[in-house]
Amino acid sequence: MSGPRSHARVVRTVNRTARIGLVAAILSACFWTAKAVAIGWAGGLGLSPAEGPLFLLGAVSHLAAVACLLLLWTRPTTPTSRKLVALAALPVVVLGAALTRTLVWLVEPDNPGWPWAEANLWFLALLVLVLSLASRRVRTPGAAEHAGWRDAERLSASGGAMRGD
Repeated sequence: MSGPRSHARVVRTVNRTARIGLVAAILSACFWTAKAVAIGWAGGLGLSPAEGPLFLLGAVSHLAAVACLLLLWTRPTTPTSRKLVALAALPVVVLGAALTRTLVWLVEPDNPGWPWAEANLWFLALLVLVLSLASRRVRTPGAAEHAGWRDAERLSASGGAMRGD
C-alpha cells in the first residue's frame, strides 16, 4: 500500500516515536535528578538505598529515549532494520556515557565531590532531552503533498472538479 494513506500511517508512527522518546527523555532526567537529590540528602555516593534503583530507572529511560531518537533519525523501513537500529541504542549509550565521563574527568578539580561523579549523567539527560525536543520539530519531507494537501490545492484551483494525472 502506498500513497497518502500509507504515508499518513508513517507520519503517525514517527509522531508516536517522537512522543515516546520525549517522555523517556523527561523520565530519564527526572530519575537522575531524583538520584542526585537522594545522594545529597544521604550525604554522599553510596549512602542512599534509592541510588541504585533511581540510576537503573534513569538508564532504562535514557536507553529508550536514545532508541527513539535513532529510529527518528534513520527512519528504517523494514522490521529487521528497525530492530537493528533499536539495538544500536545500547552501544550508542555506552559510548556516549564513556565520552561524557572522560570530558567531565578532564575538567573536574583535584578533589571533586559527588556532584562531579554525577555530572556526566546530567549532561547526557539534558542532551537527550534537547535532542528529543528538537526532533519533534522536524517534519517529514513532502509530508504536505503525501497528506493530500497538493490534491486539496488542485481541487480548490479547479473549482471542485478534480482530474487524475
